[in-house]
Amino acid sequence: LTARLGVWQLDRARQKTALQAAIDSRATLPAIDATALAREPGAAAAQHHRPVRLAGRWDAAHTVFLDNRQM
Repeated sequence: LTARLGVWQLDRARQKTALQAAIDSRATLPAIDATALAREPGAAAAQHHRPVRLAGRWDAAHTVFLDNRQM
């Protein structure tokens, strides 16, 4: 059981390393404009972890404060 848990931890480490490599490589791509964002889940997979350029305005009347939340 202990050896199997060790193998599982090594597999999780490999998965996390691969995910971080994908995030790092896509972060260097140019930002996606709001009009080019995917509208379907199948097309959205290619845009995961990419920078996005959006514009808007702050709506102070609908501000929500969350206590004890970092984000």
